[in-house]
Amino acid sequence: MTGSGQDASRRPHIDHRAVGRGAHRAHGDIQCTKIVRHFTRSIASLMHTSPCVVRPLAVLGAAVLLTAFACSAPMSSASGGDAHSAAGSAGAVAERDVRRLVGALSDDSLEGRMTASRGSARAAAVIAAEMRRIGLEPAGDSGYFQRVPIALVDAGRASRPVLLEGFAQLDTLPAARRPPSVNVVGVLRGTDPAVRDSAVLIDAHYDHLGIGRAVNGDSIYNGADDDASGVVAVLEIARALKAGPPPRRTVIFAATTGEEVGLLGTRWYLRHPVVPVAQMSANLEIEMIGRPDSLAGGPGRAWLTGFERSTMGETFARAGLPIGPDKRPDQQFFERSDNIAFARLGVPAHTLSSYNMHADYHQPSDDLAHVDIPHMTAVIRAGATAARLLADGVAPHWNTNGRPDAPRRPTPTPPTPTPMPVSPTATISAGPEEVLAKFTTVKLEADTASLSRNERRMLPLLIDAAREMHDIFWVQVVGPRDSVLSSIKDPAARRLADVMVGPWNRLEDNAPFVPGVGPKPAGANFYPRGMTKEEFEREVQAGGTRADSLKSWYTMIRRDPSGRLSIIPYSKYFAVQNERAAAKLRAAAALAEDPGLRRYLQLLATALVTDRYRPSDMAWMDMKRNRLDIVLGPIESYEDELFGYKTAAESFVLVKDLTWSRRLAKYATMLPALQRGIPVPDAYKRERPGTDADLNAYDVLYVSGQANAGVKTIAINLPNDEVVQLQKGARRLQLKNAVRAKFDRILVPIARELIASDQLPRVTFDAFFENVMFHEVAHGLGIKNTLDGKGTVRAALKERYGALEEGKADILGLYMLRQLNAQGEMGKKSIEDNYVTFLASLFRSVRFGASDAHGRANVVAFNFLQRHGAFARGADGKYRVDLARMRAASDSLSRKILVLQGDGDYAGVGALNAEMGTIDATLHGDIDRLKAKSIPVDVLFDQGR
Repeated sequence: MTGSGQDASRRPHIDHRAVGRGAHRAHGDIQCTKIVRHFTRSIASLMHTSPCVVRPLAVLGAAVLLTAFACSAPMSSASGGDAHSAAGSAGAVAERDVRRLVGALSDDSLEGRMTASRGSARAAAVIAAEMRRIGLEPAGDSGYFQRVPIALVDAGRASRPVLLEGFAQLDTLPAARRPPSVNVVGVLRGTDPAVRDSAVLIDAHYDHLGIGRAVNGDSIYNGADDDASGVVAVLEIARALKAGPPPRRTVIFAATTGEEVGLLGTRWYLRHPVVPVAQMSANLEIEMIGRPDSLAGGPGRAWLTGFERSTMGETFARAGLPIGPDKRPDQQFFERSDNIAFARLGVPAHTLSSYNMHADYHQPSDDLAHVDIPHMTAVIRAGATAARLLADGVAPHWNTNGRPDAPRRPTPTPPTPTPMPVSPTATISAGPEEVLAKFTTVKLEADTASLSRNERRMLPLLIDAAREMHDIFWVQVVGPRDSVLSSIKDPAARRLADVMVGPWNRLEDNAPFVPGVGPKPAGANFYPRGMTKEEFEREVQAGGTRADSLKSWYTMIRRDPSGRLSIIPYSKYFAVQNERAAAKLRAAAALAEDPGLRRYLQLLATALVTDRYRPSDMAWMDMKRNRLDIVLGPIESYEDELFGYKTAAESFVLVKDLTWSRRLAKYATMLPALQRGIPVPDAYKRERPGTDADLNAYDVLYVSGQANAGVKTIAINLPNDEVVQLQKGARRLQLKNAVRAKFDRILVPIARELIASDQLPRVTFDAFFENVMFHEVAHGLGIKNTLDGKGTVRAALKERYGALEEGKADILGLYMLRQLNAQGEMGKKSIEDNYVTFLASLFRSVRFGASDAHGRANVVAFNFLQRHGAFARGADGKYRVDLARMRAASDSLSRKILVLQGDGDYAGVGALNAEMGTIDATLHGDIDRLKAKSIPVDVLFDQGR
């Protein structure tokens, strides 16, 4: 809910009697409002921004301010007696303070605390004001504020915050692009000369998701548990320690920004720490303690990530604290929180949490009404005692093998990618406006009315996970999306780069369209710039596990400081994006009503952070009754044109079309017989694919990564893992709304221009849909391993595998349709419909260009079939299919491709491409005719939230 129409249950309670209890309290309220107004204006002035950009909270949320501070303790306090013990300090934590601060930080007036928003600035002002009241020493570069150079860059129709290298870069941007962004930092100085120069950091992130898609009429994502609860714990622990004796070590209290968009605040703090990281003795991060976790023991108990890794957990256990080991080690929470950045630098660092994977995670329903205040207060008291032990006791140290591997860089972000290749003489593609005109925009829609309430709540979580794949794919192609786009000055070129994912035109053999940008590297950004095939192959020939890792589907290749090739698993290189996507998948799994879908989402989340995808692939094949589906992760290897080893990130969020799926289901049982009948010698069809394959129709709601770069996918055949295929079969997903869009907007106009008028009625949607479907079926058939027993076809054919496999799927799909038609399984329609529609579709696909695997495959098919008389071009420039010759020619091409695959004939595939893979002058002329008619080449999706 937005604006003044707030749900009363979402507002913090205001004790109106307390507001008027005497002049001293009323005066205190006025002072509190002035304090927050002061800090709000301070944030605005830090970035030379008008205060109207960050309006004072007294105007836009006065009730929050009065409530937040009406019951506050004085600015500084001292206590005697039991305050001189750790337990006594913890006693200073009161439920009323916890409630008021959670309410203040999760109030609607803070608008969800989105990074670099006015709501975030208001939250920072509230936190700074509370630190001042507690009596912490300011530790930022401007009072309590540590300025963070965050800029807003274009991200489609919205803007996205990114961390810059420094403030000099920020100063070059207009005011609207450099919103005030800060960490809020205070400190209690240590007093023991022996250890006061060492420091303990207690921290949490205060940003959240802002205003987003409405759920049950509410669009403000308040983040009461994530992570207002952690920030409140930081403040209350500070209050408790301040109430006791001065700590022996220095204790730093920080509320960081930008965690939800890439750990921006933590990354900046690591570059500019209050105390050098080498002098840090411990880090305790606090994340989501607002709900009890039954696995941790229920209310009042919490767990410590990586408990067994250092002596920190043992220290807490000996003190009798209700803090135990993480009961969900499979979720790898230790590696997924901010603490990992400090841990990899040698600091014993852990996260205190009681996150129970609740269904309100990253939902508008994560609000004050759902926070268990008594539980949270008990956990904070334990945290205060823990902080006192860290400040005054023996410093924790890593247990044997407990410290995580040191990173290659001092932050959890990937190594800085190499810059785009530069060439002043490279051939330039057509103008950006001209290329953009080749696309037509289609809104992705699906019937979600029949979905359950939980399924509808899952959709935004799945879409959020899918978004992370797009960021990963950008890096795999060229570099971080924001930095690449910001370097392109021409608006049309910038828009086209967003469509193509990079400055190369995928419709014109990857010709660059940005002046000064050189040719696209064959290995994209999977390999270090300047690496040769020979260098890589020399290392592979050495054999062993290193060779396997070099060729792995899930590794990035870089150079170490000595210049040697280094291997970085995707789970580490893309840790930030993968961990964020995994969290979304786990949250969706918590809502899933279908056990198979729940298990798949959980295993897929684990795969993202471990690079072990086979269990999730198996689980995906096992689930049958789900209405929702998501395909996500590193999947296809087309982008790696150097070797074809590296898989690119992509995702599809899908809703099953039950009516069409029932129509397709009967074909699944026929696949083994179809495999046996393939027109090829028996040796090339001896493999028996699993019989658990299925065919289903879906509407796609969101596409990202490789699937949304340039030409759009209309069908999917997965998994690619040959072991899974042989054990479980494969799943073919027809994206019905995408197929319909391409048929109506592209294929029908092409057919009118290039197909003989008497055969034009043969071009039908059903035939197009069947061709697409059996293209995907054919991926699962044929041969997966070479006849010589030396490995997979994919490995043998390297970068030539992708296009040949697409050609096999096209032509073998036609064979299977002919067989089913002859058996009467396709109704009364003629196979001629499929043949003529296939020819029309060849013209559609050859326009994709030779840089696209499907485009290359269709050029080869067009030339091969034409030379074998399958169709002919008339004097009027229109094409006619010869039914008998099409049958013979397609069988011949099927045999040729399957033999090349079974033999692992790398050179033979090259020869086929050289002979048949060129667009001749006549075909070029026909393509130009389509261009002159302004027939789109492909579609752009208007999609998702």
